Amino acid sequence: MRATTNIVFFSILTFHILWCLYAFYSMFNEYDGWTVYHWQPLVVLLYTIVWAGICFKNYWFGFAYIGLVMIAFLIKAAFKQNEWASVIGEALFPVDLIFVAVLLILFKTHFGILKRPDAISDSTGDNA
Repeated sequence: MRATTNIVFFSILTFHILWCLYAFYSMFNEYDGWTVYHWQPLVVLLYTIVWAGICFKNYWFGFAYIGLVMIAFLIKAAFKQNEWASVIGEALFPVDLIFVAVLLILFKTHFGILKRPDAISDSTGDNA
């Protein structure tokens, strides 16, 4: 099952990388000067770096990705008319919500953690 989760997570990383490349390409395609919307590829790059950390099984990056998505969703909901809200809130929306759902469903399987210490000792037969 762990090999299957690796395939899923690295497929999502591939999506992030392709989206990041497209965002940087479109940033300078027909460049008319710097605007606030030119920050969006950097936001996508941040998502990509954090997801790469998830792929290499660092569960703190999992928490960071969930936090990034929550912050982006709250900014999008609270500041609908602001330019920054559209830059941050629409960087990967709504695909990032699907990725968080996949992360939450496969969290324990992918990272192989979150067992209680007494459950670990029970499984090894070290009970006194």
